[in-house]
Amino acid sequence: MTDVLSRTDIIVRAIVGDHRGYLSDDLMGVFTDYELKNPQILYQSQPPRESKRSIPPSMTITLPGGEVMVGAVRYTQYEEALPILQPGIETVFLVQRRNNRYELVEVFLGAFAIRDNQLFPLTRKAGFAEEYKGVSASDAIPALVAQVRALRGQR
Repeated sequence: MTDVLSRTDIIVRAIVGDHRGYLSDDLMGVFTDYELKNPQILYQSQPPRESKRSIPPSMTITLPGGEVMVGAVRYTQYEEALPILQPGIETVFLVQRRNNRYELVEVFLGAFAIRDNQLFPLTRKAGFAEEYKGVSASDAIPALVAQVRALRGQR
């Protein structure tokens, strides 16, 4: 977990909205862009370039896997380590910006759901973020932010 937190550029809390699957540039994999509605940027390593700090009405995160139709052919890629996100769930993501896209810091690590005000890692990798599993979101999220700030040497 420490390695993931030390490489986190952005922590965002949002509601998952619509999604769109597509083939990778090499046509060998499927990715899905998920709209994040009403994102709250809880941590950002680099301030936005614009002079006024504004909260975007939505942003997009790209995750591996999903479905896409190309002509009459459906391409499907399911990732065992990370479920397909359902619209409407409340989430927290630990994000890096790569190639003009927001992606999880580690391919399948850094996605959390909030259910009944409790945080749950979405990865199916055993042992990841166990210290946050089932902890109240109001305690866990500030702890995540504080850890990232400490690891990145920021106040």
